[in-house]
Parts: sequence; C-alpha cells; structure tokens
Amino acid sequence: MFSTLLHWLQTGARKNIKLKSLVTYISTFTAALGIASLLSSTATFAANSVTWTGNGTTNGFCSTLSSDTTVPAGQQQWLFILSSPAAGPWTLTASFSPATSPNPITVAGIQQGGGSIHFTVNTTIGAQLLSASATNGNSNSVLTVSHCGYHAQLLVTKTAQTSYTRNYDWTINKTVDQTSLLLAPGEQYTLNYTVTVTKDNGTDSNWAVAGTVTIVNTDPLRSATGVSVVDTLSGIGTIPVTCPDTTIAPNATMVCSYGPSALPDASSRVNSATATTATADIDPGTGTAGVVFGDPTTVLDNCVDISDTFAGSLGNTCASNSYTYSRTVIADLLPCGTSMLVNTASLATDNGATKTSSADVVVTVACAQGCTLTQGYWKTHSSFGPAPYDNTWAKLPNGASTSFFLSGQTWYQVFQTPPAGNAYYQLADQYMAARLNVLNGASAPSSVQQALTQATTLFGTYTPAQIAAMKANDPVRKTFITLAGLLGSYNEGLVGPGHCSE
Repeated sequence: MFSTLLHWLQTGARKNIKLKSLVTYISTFTAALGIASLLSSTATFAANSVTWTGNGTTNGFCSTLSSDTTVPAGQQQWLFILSSPAAGPWTLTASFSPATSPNPITVAGIQQGGGSIHFTVNTTIGAQLLSASATNGNSNSVLTVSHCGYHAQLLVTKTAQTSYTRNYDWTINKTVDQTSLLLAPGEQYTLNYTVTVTKDNGTDSNWAVAGTVTIVNTDPLRSATGVSVVDTLSGIGTIPVTCPDTTIAPNATMVCSYGPSALPDASSRVNSATATTATADIDPGTGTAGVVFGDPTTVLDNCVDISDTFAGSLGNTCASNSYTYSRTVIADLLPCGTSMLVNTASLATDNGATKTSSADVVVTVACAQGCTLTQGYWKTHSSFGPAPYDNTWAKLPNGASTSFFLSGQTWYQVFQTPPAGNAYYQLADQYMAARLNVLNGASAPSSVQQALTQATTLFGTYTPAQIAAMKANDPVRKTFITLAGLLGSYNEGLVGPGHCSE
C-alpha cells in the first residue's frame, strides 16, 4: 500500500500535478485507509516555504524609499509582506549586502488586516537584498518587498597623523698624553691623541597633528546642505577644519582637512569631529581618532662627521664614540726654541653647525750649539801631532795619554791602531771623537747621549781581544757596530748640530 502511495507521489511529480490537486488526491486515498495523520503532515510540509523572487526591488535594491525618523538613525527598515499565508507562526529569513548580524537574519511575522503577514528588517541604508523566504505560505502565496523607510545620518570618519622633531646635541673633547715636550736636535717623540664625541638623548619639539575628516551623506534621495564641521582635540579645544563645500549630494562623500595644528607636548589625546547639516531629518555624525606619537618624523643631527687637524677624516658616526691615533714629533723638523703644535678635532652636524676641541702641545727644541769634527781630525790634532794641537784634548785627565778603559792603551794609541775588522776599535774611534766633540761644545741629541752611555758600559766590560774573537753574528759585536755607526753620523754632522768647516 505504501509503495503504491509512493508511486503516485512520484508520478504526480513527473507530470507536474499541481500541489493542491496532489494533496487532495492523497487526502482521498489516505482517508480511505484511515491514516489522515499522514496527510496532515504531508500537506504542512508541502506548503511550508515561499521564496522572494525580486518583487519590490531593482536588482535587489529597495524600489520605494522614503525618509522616516522613526527608524533608528543611520538605518533602513524593510517591510516584507506575505500574502495568502497558511496558518502561522511565520518567520522570514533574509540575506543582505552588507551583511546583517546575524547573517542571514531571521524575524517573526505579524498578521495584519486582510490576512497578510508583515515582516520588518533593519539594515544599513542602501543595503542590497540577496535572498529571502518566508514560512507557512500556501500555494498562492507571494512574498514581496512593500517599501523601505530610512533615517539618514552623516557618517563621519577621520584620521590623525602626528609629527614632531627630535634634535640631538653632540659634544667633542680632544686630549693628548703629553702637553709639553723638550727635545734635543735629532730627537723625536710619539704623542698619543684621543678624540671623544658624545651624543645626548635628543630634545623633542614641534609636536603637531594633521589629518582628514571624511563625511558621507547616507541619504539616498536628498542632498545635505549647510554642512559644517567642528573638530575638537582633548585638552586643547577646537581646531580649524577646511572643507571644499557645504553641500553633499545624495550618497556622496566630502573630504575635509585640518592642521597641522601645534601641540604643547607628546601626550596622547582624542580627536573628535562632528558634522551637522541644515537638511531636515538628516542626523549629525561624529568620528574620532586617537592622537598618538611614535617615532619622530624629523630628526636633526642624528649623525655627525668627525675630522682632525693631523689625522684628517675620522669618519661619520651616529653614536657616541672614541678615536685614538699617534703622531711622531721630529725635533729636526721644528725650529729650535719653543713652538706650539696646535691640534684641533671638529664635528660637523647636518644643519651646518661645527663644534671643535683642541689638544695643543708646547714643544721646546734645544738649539744646536757648536759643531762636530770627524775622528780623523781628532786623531791628528793631539799633543803628538802631526797637525796643530787642539787644546780640547787637555780636557781629558791626561790628555791623549789618558788610559782607554780595559784596552791597555792610551786614547792616542787606540786612535793609531787600525781596526782591521775589529768592532772594538771601530766603536772606540767614533766614541773618542764624539766625546771630544762634546768637550769642544757641540750639543748632543739624546740619541747620541744614550749611545755614549751604552758604549761606556761596553768598554768597561770587554777588551779588544774579546770582541775580536767574536763571530760576525754575535749580538754583542753587532751592538758595537751599530753604536759606531750612530756616533759616526754625529761626528760627520749628519745628526746633531752639524759638521764644522775645518
């Protein structure tokens, strides 16, 4: 029996039998079987839903609009009518763009006169209806959009861009490990300089805010005229706003601007703009934006260039830093007497300012006195001749007959002994000549003085035979030869006050 009923249902569906006729047919059949409850359930299911097919809209937009201040501000109210309904209760389910919350939205129907059912749904003004359906209609039911009321409001949004300047201050300090030097001719000294630059944490100023105020006239039918904007900044008061017009067409947008407006500091604030219109029934709107300061928009003197009188460019730095370098002062490149080595370090900022620091050194170079003569001169000008006697020899304890350390010979005898490759006699000849030059009044640089002191110690330690027995690469023998060369340069006038014209 049930298979027969199912066969009739399927046959009716294939032959497009009208729903009402099919229900009547099934009712007759089931009444004969005494199962009226099955008919009731089937009939209710078949008449349960009516789909909206576009009635009352154009491409989903409400065809009949009118201003209605009873609708909440900024919203549009849709009136749906379900005609020829079946017994309730009734619900409407609809989807919109922009979407409602919840989406889709479901509302209950209210029965009106004449048996029609009314449903109301609130959306944003100008929303588009995508789909809708109502429950409990009968086979002749129609779901349509009757009309829409809206309550227009000016929609206001705004921006707030902050700006401020951070200016860094720098200090520079230059030092040297010696502030004064005393040098003998031929002497040199190495000075060590330090240049230190220090950057502070920066000083902020010129705080300001600027931005836009965007106003949308949500009224789809009327222009908003006499539009005015009041912009208020917390803790400050009102600030001027510039707008291109005072009228906004239906569904149009106007962008106004403000600032930059000066602020006293970087405190966080709230910026509010309220737009009003002289057009009746269009409500004012308010938009807000936070005024928050982040990184500075302008940075001054973040980095500096460092230069130095002697070292030249020390580079560019964006942080506190120290630089060290050395400079050798050569006495022979300076005039004798006192002079000032002026040494200045500079830092140049990006705004053109320059800061300097100097570390000056007073250098005194002993003026050369007298002149020097070679060991050949002193060898021939003793009391033993053959050249005329130079009484400088008399300043030795026994003149030319003075004993020469551990050699077992006098000064004169040592002079007369050919070196024959013995480093002892090579040094002895130059040593004696240098000593006689100093006794004769020739100034000796510190290097010469040190060489004479070192040679005196060696002659008090070694004999000619000991040095002669040493191999060529012996360190002591090499020292004898090195000192002989230095003292020879002094005697020949290459180091010190210079050679005498004989």
